[in-house]
Amino acid sequence: MQSQTPGSSIYIGTQAQISQFQGINNQLKSGLRNAEYQASGDNPPAQLAQLQSDIAQKQLDLQDKALELTKETSALQLKLAQVNEANYFPVSPFEGVVERVNVEVGQSVSPGTVLATITGTDKTATAQAFVPLTIARQISKLTTSTLHLPGGTVDLYPTYVSEEATEGQLYSVLFAIPAEFENNTTDRSFITIELPIDQDTTNTADPFVPIDSVHQTQDEAFVFVIADKKAAAKKVTLGEVQGSYIQVLNGLAQNDQIILSRNVIAGDKVETKN
Repeated sequence: MQSQTPGSSIYIGTQAQISQFQGINNQLKSGLRNAEYQASGDNPPAQLAQLQSDIAQKQLDLQDKALELTKETSALQLKLAQVNEANYFPVSPFEGVVERVNVEVGQSVSPGTVLATITGTDKTATAQAFVPLTIARQISKLTTSTLHLPGGTVDLYPTYVSEEATEGQLYSVLFAIPAEFENNTTDRSFITIELPIDQDTTNTADPFVPIDSVHQTQDEAFVFVIADKKAAAKKVTLGEVQGSYIQVLNGLAQNDQIILSRNVIAGDKVETKN
């Protein structure tokens, strides 16, 4: 039997085992304390984990709200696109049958382009005059225009004057033809329309004179006026043409009497008829 004195090998081995078991026990206690510390709700690690969980939950809520907002925005954009589509969708002014489609899909069109030809029992006829911008802005809204139609002459107020050019650089003036003249008119036929110019919108400092009274050379233009009962030439600067009249920008005095006849020369005696 071996002795277990402090210096013996058995004693040393026993002490080593005791130390090993104590170390293992200490490790287990340390692990237990760490587990209890991590599991406790009052400790900072547990609070940090809870905060991280709350942040993750709020991020998910924010993403959900962002998805809902995107969905609602897409729905509004769809409705707006449908409204814009409806604005560009051609609508017939009366119930009828499409006789001919004048354009093709993908074709570029401009204001005034005829899209389709429609016929119906409820017929309406419209007269359209194309005029330059200066005349379109000066057409009188208080005075009737005279339309010379097949079957008679009628005085009408314009139903619409376009604010944008519809035929190149020309603007449209529309008139609704009365029912009694509709059967005598045909599509795309030509008629004579006399348009009144509103004097309030014209510049009184720049009068209009008949084109036939203006004499033009290569370098200048002049008109004959009455001065001391004789024909006298006055050099003038011309402006815009409106029908059979032309605008005189300068060269005429307020009381000048213009000679309309082209058969006179400077110095000829002239007489006025009252």
